[in-house]
Amino acid sequence: MEQVFRQHINKIIKILNSIENEGQLECAKTIISNFVDYWKFKKADVKEIRNNLATFNIIYKFKRNSFYE
Repeated sequence: MEQVFRQHINKIIKILNSIENEGQLECAKTIISNFVDYWKFKKADVKEIRNNLATFNIIYKFKRNSFYE
């Protein structure tokens, strides 16, 4: 389960880094939400989920700010 969790994290980071428009930004927001819901359902470590959510949010906010500059 740990390996799949790490794979999901890496895929989301790749998605976030490849965002090129606002539509993709909104899709990424949904993907992050689904990631959190899925791993809570799977009873993953909440602290680990929060740590990764913080990373996702940093990348997401950076991308969002780059569209509104």
